[in-house]
Amino acid sequence: MVELWRNIVDYRMVELWWNMVEYRMVEWWWNMVEYRMVELWWNMVEYKIVELWQNMVEYRMVELWRDMVEYRMVELWQNIVEYRKLAFRNPLHDPRVYEGAPPGIHVHTVHAYDPGRKSVMYNLLDVRDHTYFSMDSSSGNISTAKTIDKKVGDTYEIIAVAISQGETKLRQLQITVTDFNIHPPVFEHDVYRGELHVRSKVGVTVLRVRALDDDPVPYNAEVYYKLDEPKDPRGRFSMDPNTGVLTLARSLEMSPSEPIVELGVTAVDGGSPKRSDYARIEVLIKTISVSIRLQIVRY
Repeated sequence: MVELWRNIVDYRMVELWWNMVEYRMVEWWWNMVEYRMVELWWNMVEYKIVELWQNMVEYRMVELWRDMVEYRMVELWQNIVEYRKLAFRNPLHDPRVYEGAPPGIHVHTVHAYDPGRKSVMYNLLDVRDHTYFSMDSSSGNISTAKTIDKKVGDTYEIIAVAISQGETKLRQLQITVTDFNIHPPVFEHDVYRGELHVRSKVGVTVLRVRALDDDPVPYNAEVYYKLDEPKDPRGRFSMDPNTGVLTLARSLEMSPSEPIVELGVTAVDGGSPKRSDYARIEVLIKTISVSIRLQIVRY
């Protein structure tokens, strides 16, 4: 009996232990399976999220790049179209003509430019006050066609036409009747001298010219400056029409240059009839910026 009892007890203990072991193994295995499944699922989710994010980023970058390219192409094309359009240059001041001016008095010059095309022709529309004025078809110069009969402060209105290869532009002009312009502008010097190194940067200031007009009427005393184009056919220099400041417009290294560049400048006032003065400009072009000391040895 004792032995039987012992066997039963041992069997139950072994069975219980085995069941516990099996249970723990199953539980452990199940936990591992669940963990791997969860881990696998999480990795897949993370991967899809990362992949989705990358795709979105790549798509947005491609889309953004494409939009930028398309925008730049459109902008470039618009700039080309705008550049190729016939256009009027803005005048330095509104046109003026003095009271009682007879026929043949210069009033104003209209400038229109058409990049890439040869020439621009000018005309006046047969409207409003056009009978008082005539226009040179090649230069754009406007002159009186008959005596000005309006008083100081009154205005005439005309419409100028610029034509180039079938394209037409209109500009309305209001011509003010003014007091007679008495005094011309006068330069402070007959000759202005400056110097530049041959490697000077474009945009550097060379010098400034100045002319004074003693006319008591303010608009008659206005002074504007212009370089003589035949003196500088390569366009190496430019001048501010309001301040008279001369600057370097093109590199001197890119084109042959003489030791001294001679230019001409005209000062024109804002009155009617227009009066002007002329001065010369001399620019010394230096090729050596550091002085060299020479030692003379006597034998």
